[in-house]
Amino acid sequence: MTNLWVHANILLRFLTGEPPDLAQRAFRLIQKAESGEVTLPLSPIVVAELVWVLSSFYKYSRVQIAEVLLPLVFAERILLDDW
Repeated sequence: MTNLWVHANILLRFLTGEPPDLAQRAFRLIQKAESGEVTLPLSPIVVAELVWVLSSFYKYSRVQIAEVLLPLVFAERILLDDW
């Protein structure tokens, strides 16, 4: 199985739906992971970056951040790297 390290920008597009064309591409990548075509290792640094951007730029509350990130980091084919 192919491991594809994911950058925060890809996940931000998926989570926010903005801009729509990039969000669609990110959605397709997540679908590939869900179907078992790829595995998406995820660095703790990327998770921290997601939290920062979602709170500072998108003005998500802590609860909103938890609601969108927890399902993502616990998804079967997304592997949170523990360094």
